Parts: sequence; C-alpha cells; structure tokens
Amino acid sequence: MSDRVRLTVPSEPSALGPTGAMSEQFCRAAGASDEERAQISETTARLVEFVLERSYPDDPDKDIEVSYELLGNAVHVQVHDWGRPLASFGGTVGPPPAALAELAEGVEDLRLMNLGADGKRLTFTVSIAAPARSRPVAGDVASPEPESEPAATPPAPDVRNRIEVRDLRPGEEEAVSDLLYGNYALTYPHPDFYRPRWLAQQVSDGTVLSSVAVLDREIIGHHAILLPSPDAASAETGVAVVHTAYRGLGVFGRLFEHTLARAKASGLAAIYGRAVTVHPYSQRSERAHGYRESALMLGAVGAEMSMSGLSNAGTRTAHLLSVRVLRPARRPVGLPARYADSVRATYGHIGLDLGAQEPRPERDAISSSQDPDTRTAMIRIAGWGDGSGDALLHAIRQLDERHHDVIYADVDLHSVPDPDAAVAQLNELFFFYSGVVPFSAAGHDHLRLQRINSDNVETEAIVCDSDFAGRLRDWVADDRARVDR
Repeated sequence: MSDRVRLTVPSEPSALGPTGAMSEQFCRAAGASDEERAQISETTARLVEFVLERSYPDDPDKDIEVSYELLGNAVHVQVHDWGRPLASFGGTVGPPPAALAELAEGVEDLRLMNLGADGKRLTFTVSIAAPARSRPVAGDVASPEPESEPAATPPAPDVRNRIEVRDLRPGEEEAVSDLLYGNYALTYPHPDFYRPRWLAQQVSDGTVLSSVAVLDREIIGHHAILLPSPDAASAETGVAVVHTAYRGLGVFGRLFEHTLARAKASGLAAIYGRAVTVHPYSQRSERAHGYRESALMLGAVGAEMSMSGLSNAGTRTAHLLSVRVLRPARRPVGLPARYADSVRATYGHIGLDLGAQEPRPERDAISSSQDPDTRTAMIRIAGWGDGSGDALLHAIRQLDERHHDVIYADVDLHSVPDPDAAVAQLNELFFFYSGVVPFSAAGHDHLRLQRINSDNVETEAIVCDSDFAGRLRDWVADDRARVDR
C-alpha cells in the first residue's frame, strides 16, 4: 500500500462509511495500534461531520476529499472541502471552535486553513509508536519529503498573496528549528540548525543565507544557502522544509526563486543540491529550477535519518548531486582516460565547456577529512608526485581504522598533472565512479570516486527521475562491478 492515499466522497452522511473503512485500512497498513487507529478514525469522522454541518448544510451534491499520509512515525490526515467559508484556526491564528476543541486535545496540530476560492483544509497528525516500514520503489513511490511540492489544485490568488517569502529576521531562528524538528525530528544531517543561537550567528556573519515563508505570522517554510567560506565558488542549497499542512500552495517554488536570487547576488559561480534517491520528488524540484545531475553518492544518507515521507528502512541510501551553474566559464581540466566519455557527457549536461589543462608541476598534495555524524570520509587529491601513491595508501588506511561506511575521493582536474595515475591507484583500492563536482575547493572541478565499506548501503533501489540520472546510475554500477572483479 502506498504511503499516501486520497478518497473523494459525497457531501452526505453516507461519506462516513467509506471514510471509516479507508481510515482503518490505511492505519492498519501503517502499523498503527488499535488505540491509534481508533483515535485517527474517530477524529477523521468528526471532522467530516463538522464539514457536513458547517460547510455543506443541506447540500449533498458536493465533494469532500480525505487524504491519509504516513510521514515517518506519524499519520497526517487532511479533510478538504469547497463549501461555506469559515475562519482559519490553529498555528498562530487562534484556537479551534468549541465544536472541535475536544478533538484538538487528542491529536497533534489540529488546524483549519481557509484557502479562499480553493476551499478549506482541516488537518491533524497522530504519532505512531511502531510504524510499518515503507519500501518505496520507482514508479510506486511513497509521499514526497518536505522539500517537494505534490500535484494539487492551484490555490486562490488571495491565499497565495498572504504568504510572504523573505529573508530570515533576527528572533525567528527558534521557529526555523521547530519547523525542522516537526519534519525531521532530530535526524537532519545539518544538526546545527537545531541550535537557534548558532543559526543567528551564522546569519549575522553571512555564512548562512536563510529564507522563510510566512503565513499569518507563522513560519511555514525554510530554504538556505550554506557558504563554506567567504571566497567560495559554489555553495550548497538545502535545509528546505515546508510545514506538512501547507503542501500544495507553491511554497517551495517561491522559496527556491528567492534563494536563487540571493545566490546570484552573492556572486557564486554555482549552487548545488543533494536530492534523495528513494523517490523522485526532490529531484523534480531541483530540475524545475535548472539544476542538472553530476554525481551519484552512494550511502550518503545515513540509515538513522528519518524525514517526513522518507523511510530508509534502516539502510544507507544515496544522494544525487545536482548543480545549477550561475556563471558559465570554460573549464581548463585534464580528463583521465578511464572516465573521459562520462565526464565529457556530464560537462555538456550541466552546461560547461571544456578547455585544455594548464601545465602543472608534480607535487604531493593529499589530504583527508572525516564526518563522524554521517560516518563518511573524504580524500582530496590536489596534486600528484613521486610520493603520492604511498601518501594515498597511508591516508586510506588511517580512515579505515575509523570504520567509515563510505569514503569518497576527489581528484582535482585542474591541478593534478596526471589524473590517470591517481585514478588507477584509486581503482586498485576499490574506488569506483561517482561523478563530477564542479566549482569545488579553490574553484576547481573534481572527479569524485567512492568506496563502500559497509553491507548496509542500498545500491539497487535507486530512483532516478531523468534519463541522464539513469545513465549516471548505470555508469556507477558498471564501474563498481569492474573494480570489484
């Protein structure tokens, strides 16, 4: 069963029968206990009754749309109607009316949103102690994560105009942390965003550019640019989240455009995002805003990560690195023969022209870094000389002692005079293709390889939402099979 179902029923008492049956079926498949199923079914039925009484009095010829969605460890329910207008409540716009006050005590975040000409939406959430594990596959994928926008009827202009998208203001940092917690619990891979004081300092220093969406004084969405250093050539965009109750209002698209304008104003050469590969929605959002896939990083998402609409089922999953070039420039790089065709194809895909590499002296320049939070590590090869082979082997042995699940290796295509030698040794050490990372350290482009050190990494069920992403997935799989022989 899908992690999201939707049912349309007529605006008459007979709607309670199929609504109750769907609620029972969905909650049982979601792993809800008897008590949890009863709470969800009763609350949904009471909300449908409320709609019949208040929105559709004596009007049996209209529709009520009821949807259920499994979001991590909770079931989220929406009851949508197009009947008599009522005032919004919940969030920051007041308590529910007396007829629903009792219901609000037994569920989480009960609220009503008046969407103008697009009707009204009653929503609530119930946490589940032991949710069933979801196994999304390509073509039948679970619900999108908070960064995506599911298909929906366009909302009325007056509602859209009430949503303000702007820069984060001092004093709003805790609201961002709360929003992130509501969608990811405490598992988001940028844990510093759970610390309001840290976020306030970063925004003040200009190293994080946070943008928010605000409706009726409540922050309902967030998107950010993370600048690694003042002279960075590129930066990651992310920490993107939209409150579950406000999906389908175009919030993420507007946040994205605001972030893009800030990135261009900052002088960055490129921005990049990391989309998950257990469903296509975040990939579609990035492609819609000009991002193009350049690398597939297996095991980049930790097995413990839990986000709304995304279930890792206890397995590390992949990130699809996508790049939006803001300032195109000819790239003077050297291509290793082994990966020349795929690298050329990637440059063409992301919209960059290739030039000849400038002569570079031989030198040993190998460094490494570790991320204990994600159990991953990175080796950077910025030069290659007589002692580089031994230095590379020593760096990898040191990282292996820390038992990282995945190690990535970046070969600088601008400064390494002989990328073939570096690639050959990495292949011998079971590193295989990941992709291209343009405008990386020092503004240079890197060939990224990867090595899996854990059996708990998903390598088969990888959803790719474009032809090029599918080709990239095939290159990765074929090269892994080659180096493992």
